[in-house]
Amino acid sequence: WASPLPLAAITWYKDNRLLSGSASVTFLNRGQIIDIESAQITDAGVYKCVAINSAGATELFYSLQVHVPPSISGSDNMVAVVVNNLVRLECEARGIPAPSLTWLKDGSPVSSFANGIQVLSGGRILALTSAQISDTGRYTCVAVNAAGEKQRDIDLRVYVAPNIMGEEQNISVLISQAVELLCQSDAIPPPTLSWLKDGRPLLKKPGLSISENGSMLKIEDAQVQDTGRYTCEATNVAGKTEKNYNVNIWVPPNIYGSDELAQLTVIERNLISLLCESSGIPPPNLIWKKKVLSCMLRLNSAIEQIFNLFVDKYLGSPVLADSAGRVRTLSGGRQLQISIAERSDAGLYTCVASNVAGTAKKDYKLQVYVRPTISNGGSHPTEIIVTRGKSISLECEVQGIPQPTVTWMKDGRPLTKGRGMEIMDEGRILQLKNIHVSDTGRYVCVAVNVAGMTDRKYDLSVHTPPSIIGNHETPENISVVEKNSMSLTCEASGIPLPSITWLKDGWPISLGSSVRIL
Repeated sequence: WASPLPLAAITWYKDNRLLSGSASVTFLNRGQIIDIESAQITDAGVYKCVAINSAGATELFYSLQVHVPPSISGSDNMVAVVVNNLVRLECEARGIPAPSLTWLKDGSPVSSFANGIQVLSGGRILALTSAQISDTGRYTCVAVNAAGEKQRDIDLRVYVAPNIMGEEQNISVLISQAVELLCQSDAIPPPTLSWLKDGRPLLKKPGLSISENGSMLKIEDAQVQDTGRYTCEATNVAGKTEKNYNVNIWVPPNIYGSDELAQLTVIERNLISLLCESSGIPPPNLIWKKKVLSCMLRLNSAIEQIFNLFVDKYLGSPVLADSAGRVRTLSGGRQLQISIAERSDAGLYTCVASNVAGTAKKDYKLQVYVRPTISNGGSHPTEIIVTRGKSISLECEVQGIPQPTVTWMKDGRPLTKGRGMEIMDEGRILQLKNIHVSDTGRYVCVAVNVAGMTDRKYDLSVHTPPSIIGNHETPENISVVEKNSMSLTCEASGIPLPSITWLKDGWPISLGSSVRIL
């Protein structure tokens, strides 16, 4: 303080510049006191008080510092980061003196270089080198200096990209059953789920529903057109993922015309093909089986039912192709071909179509027609000789499938039942009684069925005993004059023509110059 005697003149300087009064600066008590109202940062500096009187001059220095409470810039109250990525939380704090910075997480201090956390640049930056879900929380930047304290909260959210549980799925169901596709995804924040079919947005239709959160797709009464590649897409701010479902709708096999027994016929040694047109998803596997025809065993109806149950279970055996290629399957089993049909090929064939969805079958009854054959038949006729008045039976033992019809002909004309003639046993026997010469001729047995015809020929000759015209009871007396000629006539008939022998007194006649046989 300056001595009051003599009074000094007081002058104030700020930063070596004369300080004058203003709205915020007031001099009190003759300048001995300077009052700064509502000090500002601009008021900081070096103040000098200079006192001068007649005795001399003196001065006093003041260094004025204006402290400013901390302030923190920035408006981002929420920061998001994808898990395992780097994130920086910034705290730009100002104040005089420069504030010291500390960080809190959920109210607890954060230590640098702990759990992957780094505090850099004097606390201005809090860095997480690989953010984890556990790093989620409220981070607080605290700025402190002599003038006060300031806080700023930053909400850190660690996002996790969607991950759909399970690998790509192959799903197969039978037609008309329900299909359920489950899409469960873990993600932060919870993802939005959407469905595609064959790469295109799934269109709504009756029987198709998606749960409220999109996690389940359900198809009621699945049909073939529902087959396809379904995709569940899970999307959030952290990323996007997808899972594919390959849906197959299995359809049990169906064979065209399977509700009817196919009746097939073939002539022996000809070609026959049995066709089996089937459908199904997946395409069915085709095999052929052959059973014994119960009708061949001539069973009665009650036993036949039991027999059929037995053959269905035990006697149906696969049809195997032979090495010679006579029997073979073509077109993946759609065709069973028998190139040279044999009698043993007759039977009940079954085409069995099977896939994962089920089995279907179709039955074929194959009848092999066999051309007629006649026992002891041949290209040469059979010679038969019979005496007039006798009886004879001509046989025609015929075989064939179907049973041939038998017709008898004589000299090219059909025979009908008549005098002394009878056709018996469905034509197997032609019986001739009390045979006459007029019955001589060629008899032909003709056997015919749908497979062909054959015949057997008989050349019938009717023999008659010799007969001589005249009275055989008493000798005929003939007289002749000596030295004259005489002729004795012996008119004989018979079939075949009889040979004539002359006897005299019971002894054969010796021929000579005077005796001749004409």
